[in-house]
Amino acid sequence: MKPVSILGIGTQSRSPNVTAQKRVNMYLEFEPAGDKTQVIAYGTPGLKLAGTIGTSSIRGMLAVESFLYVVIGNEFYKVTPGFTATLIGNTTESTGRVGMANNGLQLMIVEGAKGYIYTFASGAFAAIADADFPGGDTVAFNDSFFIVNKPDSGQFWISSSYNGTAWDGLDFATAESNPDNLIAVVADHGELILFSELSTEFWINSGGLNFPYSRISGAAMEWGIAARWTVAKFDNSLIWLAKNRLGEIQVMRLNGYTPERVSTSDIENIINKYTNVSGASAFSYMHNGHPFYQLNFDQGSWLYDGLSGAWSQLKGYGINRHRAEMATLFGDRVIVSDFENGNFYEPKGDQYTDNGDPLISELIGRHVFDNEERLAINQLQVDLEAGVGLDSGQGVDPRIILQTSKDGGHTWGNERFCDMGKVGEYKARAKWTRLGQTRDWVFKLIISDPVKRVLINAWID
Repeated sequence: MKPVSILGIGTQSRSPNVTAQKRVNMYLEFEPAGDKTQVIAYGTPGLKLAGTIGTSSIRGMLAVESFLYVVIGNEFYKVTPGFTATLIGNTTESTGRVGMANNGLQLMIVEGAKGYIYTFASGAFAAIADADFPGGDTVAFNDSFFIVNKPDSGQFWISSSYNGTAWDGLDFATAESNPDNLIAVVADHGELILFSELSTEFWINSGGLNFPYSRISGAAMEWGIAARWTVAKFDNSLIWLAKNRLGEIQVMRLNGYTPERVSTSDIENIINKYTNVSGASAFSYMHNGHPFYQLNFDQGSWLYDGLSGAWSQLKGYGINRHRAEMATLFGDRVIVSDFENGNFYEPKGDQYTDNGDPLISELIGRHVFDNEERLAINQLQVDLEAGVGLDSGQGVDPRIILQTSKDGGHTWGNERFCDMGKVGEYKARAKWTRLGQTRDWVFKLIISDPVKRVLINAWID
């Protein structure tokens, strides 16, 4: 049999004749010392239910020491590691994301015109009553100050030192490299990063007498942010959905003060066609040494792998996008929230469903061809980790589905099923015969049973 390399890092192109490659709920791992191949496809983590609070969508969450603080609808909760929730108080609004930050003594929540302070020691929770408080869409903590962006302006304001209830009407400054509105404030590596619509500035606490922050000269970028909730800390840097005056959006990652493009032309072609791009959201987490950045739109979710540099698509069962909306490190585990209800999940590599819903993995491989000659395939064999089937008591053996395209990935033939092997049948092989002939083959593999997914290589005869 002849080995064929079907695993590549590409993403479905504007023309499938260029590349039809696609990964749904799968990611790539490179093994330079691998015995059989240097590229392996693994299934992305499934979602294990950690707890449920109420029925409304989760608007914000922040872990502080041994508790998780959550805003659901117009309710603010304190949650234990066992997901026992205690209602602390209520906010004015009940929809839309909130910004959250803590200074070690207080936790601050902002939701536009309103802000709230929860004091850890006393348990007191109240709206900020200071008339000088400007409101805020986002909030950060840096060098003893809470910092907020004043909505619909280029200004950022700072609180009194370690006191989010006290604000001075003169303690603000304006991002001035461009006359655009400030969208988000983020604290990172001891600096304050101000993301505007078409520009980004870096400020630092320089100890000024009248106002402590000053802009870092020469560091401003001609890149802004396309969606407020897409900026995330990622592999010792920042990553976000960016835009500039040229118009199209791209995913950028900071390298010092320089933005580096991590999205590809094919990914950009897809996401620039989405509607409501400003409503996108994102978060990051680590899985098996892979720093992941998950970018969610109404029409779809995408996963960037900082280790391989490859992009994959994520989908929940029966919906276009993935269920996870935001993430936080709670104790020693990553917790993600559901985008439309009060569920919290733990992404786990040994979880092969999304809270019981089928987790469907799909891989479309590289073109297989022999120059322009017709290529007959009597047998296709896919090397995968076999013998990881369902428990014998369930009475169902896991299967992998094959579809073939003979026209370069434009159309697909019927689904053909093959067993992946019962538990312990490690020598099982996934084989399909009598596939026919064409000048350009593309193979699609689908796994929907709740089993481990590892695709290694393929051979043809």
